[in-house]
Amino acid sequence: MTTDPAVAPAAPAAPVAAAVTPGSDVFEGVQPLEYVEMRDAADPRNLAGWHGPVAGYPNRIPPWTPADFRAHAAAGVMRVSVFPEPHWAHICREIDVERFAAQPWHAPQFILMREHLGFTDGGVYFSLSRWPAVRAQLETHQITPDRVRLRVAAWGKRPQQFNLGGGYLAWAHQFDSLAAGFDRNAVFGHPEFSHR
Repeated sequence: MTTDPAVAPAAPAAPVAAAVTPGSDVFEGVQPLEYVEMRDAADPRNLAGWHGPVAGYPNRIPPWTPADFRAHAAAGVMRVSVFPEPHWAHICREIDVERFAAQPWHAPQFILMREHLGFTDGGVYFSLSRWPAVRAQLETHQITPDRVRLRVAAWGKRPQQFNLGGGYLAWAHQFDSLAAGFDRNAVFGHPEFSHR
């Protein structure tokens, strides 16, 4: 795996026995891999002192400012939209599909807009329990696994890459949410963070 030279990979995840979530074809712990840790936070001040890549929210209330993103640009940033409108794909790489954010039916329009703009990195962030609804929407709009990046929130599980079935493999796993006000993510796919 090629990593950003400014960010050293985190320690490899410990091997996890494969398990199937009842009632689905989601396989956990498919393979122990090295990963790059990315952190995200509603409040960018909670990431002060972190020198790795970050995910931030330009349209959350209050929003991350351009200066907040610039403060982390050397390690790389990913902009995430909590709003459902597809025009946010102009500046955001990922849409947040959870309570008080976008809904599963908004994800395809975001991905399609991202593609229309010439990008091949559109992604969806969701809790593992929402995957069936997200997958149904992606499949309804013929958005195949090679056209979308998936970031799964499954707290309390070791950092692991999820095989979500049907060829969908998670790009990243949000594995921990800390009282310090930020979340930890294991990025298994090529990081490709923006440095702009």
